[in-house]
Amino acid sequence: MYGVKFTSEEENHFYAVWDAEAWRTMPMLNGSLEACHLLHQAGYELVCVTAMSPQFTDHRLENFRSHGFPIDRVISTGYDGENPGNNPKKQAIEELHPVVFIDDSKRNFKDIQGVHTRFVFIDKYHDDPNQHLNIYYDVKYPSLLAFVHDFLKTEYGQEIVWPERPASLLPSVSC
Repeated sequence: MYGVKFTSEEENHFYAVWDAEAWRTMPMLNGSLEACHLLHQAGYELVCVTAMSPQFTDHRLENFRSHGFPIDRVISTGYDGENPGNNPKKQAIEELHPVVFIDDSKRNFKDIQGVHTRFVFIDKYHDDPNQHLNIYYDVKYPSLLAFVHDFLKTEYGQEIVWPERPASLLPSVSC
């Protein structure tokens, strides 16, 4: 992991400490608390969809609350270790039908279909443009706060230039 080689004993110890403490103590990203409060004040319900193991959902919620985030719901989808190419957030987003789905990993937009949700990629790591090349998202921003400022200028971000969604991603209409 990250170029660090562990013995099996070190790896077990690392994950035991990580699982017990990390989800409770994660630091905030710059501007994220302000962005979430702006959305909440504008009447939006904020839901965190995470690929973490469901056994740590309460830890993540505790972490959000300790920082003052207006988030009352965390959906933990888990990660498919046997099929790492699968999008762990796909089913949750397709069931939620949120106005906007914001993520900092392009792979989490993969294969989401049948929703009118806007996909916003936060490129905080300056993602390699060749990685996950064929994964669709609507717009890219350098930070959550930058997106929120644009989105809240008008209702539903009407001033944002949203590209036309490929037909394959839209819900089918039955007559």
